[in-house]
Amino acid sequence: MLAAPLAGWNWRSSLRRIVTPSRSPAIRSVAVLPLENLSGDASQEHPSKELLDLRALLLHRHQWVRMRVRMQNALQAIALANGLRRGPSLWSYDGQAKIACLPLLPHASCRRNALQAMYKMMQSGIENLTQEVAEQASHRALSETTK
Repeated sequence: MLAAPLAGWNWRSSLRRIVTPSRSPAIRSVAVLPLENLSGDASQEHPSKELLDLRALLLHRHQWVRMRVRMQNALQAIALANGLRRGPSLWSYDGQAKIACLPLLPHASCRRNALQAMYKMMQSGIENLTQEVAEQASHRALSETTK
């Protein structure tokens, strides 16, 4: 009895309608709205070069942190695939030594060694960038208090 009403129903076309997004008109142009300087200070029309440099520094550090996270994920996948479960302690000196001691096949061993070398380089680079950000922040705080 149930098959009779469903005999004419095409489930593939129904599924296709659900999965396929509706076609919307393509955006041909983007409106650019002018920003109004509400402070009235002409020096605030455009961001200063120092502010743009600080923004670039923060963005650079953020990109390095993202790359380090990718390396951590890859190293953790290698560790988990070989039965090493240490959680956050995997990133300590002892955890890295445990990863280095894992018996791996040649390609996996080469990949692990490269990831560990890049991880150390990224870690020191991020520490340098963090220190530079802290120096910039203290410099900006001093300049704000002297105004």
